[in-house]
Amino acid sequence: MNRLKSNLLANISHELRTPLIGILGFAEILVEEVPDPGHRKIADTIPLAGQRLHNAINLILDLSQVESDRLTMNIEPVNIGEVIRETISLHLVDAEAKGLKIKTSIPENLPLLKSDRKMLLTIFDNLLSNAVKFTSHGSIDFSVTLESGVFSRRMNLIVSDTGIGISPDLQLLIFDAFRQASEGLSRNFEGVGLGLTIIRKFTEKLGGTVEIQSKEEVGTTFTI
Repeated sequence: MNRLKSNLLANISHELRTPLIGILGFAEILVEEVPDPGHRKIADTIPLAGQRLHNAINLILDLSQVESDRLTMNIEPVNIGEVIRETISLHLVDAEAKGLKIKTSIPENLPLLKSDRKMLLTIFDNLLSNAVKFTSHGSIDFSVTLESGVFSRRMNLIVSDTGIGISPDLQLLIFDAFRQASEGLSRNFEGVGLGLTIIRKFTEKLGGTVEIQSKEEVGTTFTI
């Protein structure tokens, strides 16, 4: 039944995404064309709600591709610094709206990493999205470190925030699909609870690991 569910979602991805993109596109035109300020405020909610739905659909479809083993990797040399800067640009507006600073620490002449650029972008996007969502003040740090061993070199991709943190008993639960630290009708944050699931599954698919260090009311650090 689980495989059947995953195959269904993978097969109908086109039917879900295509009409929604059309709705979002015309909603943006509607916002620009509506002259009445009151009506424009109503029209503004359409692209906002549509984008939230679009993000949820993308996460569900990403998960279904992994579970149905339909995820095709395109391994190539990737400029990690470039991918990090691209990801940060997607979240700058939301971060600045909350008064948050996003800092980076990327070594010069960083070697290229053989990996899948699109999957890395998805991993970083979800990491930063969570960091911005769960941080109300302070900053977010995105750093890269290198470790050299006898036979190999290890690249660590680290995202740290000064957010609400996660209690020790919930730090394993949050990687489960559709689970969140705050759940039920009283939950404090929106989302379908798939971001960290995708991060872990994509990272493992690429041969990496995910580690978490967190303390409530202090912050959280994810290391890929």
